[in-house]
Amino acid sequence: MSGNTDESASPLKSLAPERPSLEDDLASAKILFSEGLLEEAKRLLYRMLMLSPHYRKGRELLEQIRKYEIEHLYDSSPRAQAKTVLEDPDEVIRRLESDLGIDESAGVLDAGDRLWIYPPDLDARSSLDLGIAFFEMGCYRDAERELRHTIKQVLKETSDLGEFGLSATALLAESLILLGEAFDAKIVLEPVLSDPELLHEDKTCLFYLMGRVEESLGHPASAKGWYERVVQAEATFRDAEFRLRFL
Repeated sequence: MSGNTDESASPLKSLAPERPSLEDDLASAKILFSEGLLEEAKRLLYRMLMLSPHYRKGRELLEQIRKYEIEHLYDSSPRAQAKTVLEDPDEVIRRLESDLGIDESAGVLDAGDRLWIYPPDLDARSSLDLGIAFFEMGCYRDAERELRHTIKQVLKETSDLGEFGLSATALLAESLILLGEAFDAKIVLEPVLSDPELLHEDKTCLFYLMGRVEESLGHPASAKGWYERVVQAEATFRDAEFRLRFL
C-alpha cells in the first residue's frame, strides 16, 4: 500500500477558460459604449441578460444606450455630431427661455405638463426641430403638441407625410408611450401603418413602436408579432430582438 494514502488529493483544475464575471462584461460594455460601438455593446448586454435577466446594472446600461440612440435618431452624421463641442447647458437653457419663454408658475417640472410658451406659426421643419428638442429634454407633453403641429403643417402642403411627417409621427407615438398613453399612440400609428403608399422599409420604426404599444397595453402575442417584423427587416434595430426574446 502506498505511503501517500494519508495525503489529500490535489483538486483537479479545469483547463477551460473561466467565463468573465458580470462585472467584467459590464465594464467591457461600458468601454464599447464610450467608443461609440453601440451595437457591440448591446449584443454583449443582451448575452449578459439572457443568463442573468435581473442584473440591474446591465439593464440600466442598456436603457442608457437606448436613450442615447433616441437622442441621436435624427442625426444625419452621428460621428460628426459627436465631434461638435458641447454647449454650456446653462447657456442653452437661457437661450431657450429667451426665445420661447417658460411658464414660471409650473413649479416642479413634469413630463406630462405643458411647460413652454412657443410661437404658433412655425413651419414644419422648425416645428419638428422644436419637437425633437422637447423630447430630448423629457418634456413629452410639449413634444406631443409640437409634433402634432408638424404633422398638420406637412399635410397642409402635401397629401403624404414625407420625411418630416414620418419622423414626427414616430416621435409623437414614442412621446405618448412615455406619457403612459399607449392607446393614443396606437391611434396615431395605425393609419400610417396601413398606408399602401409608404414603403415597407420605411415602416420599421413604426413596427417597433407598435410593438411597444401592444406591450404596454398587455398584449404580448400581438407585440411579439410586431417585433418579429422589425427583426426580419433589421435584426439589430434598437432593442427589438431583446424584447422579442422576453415576451
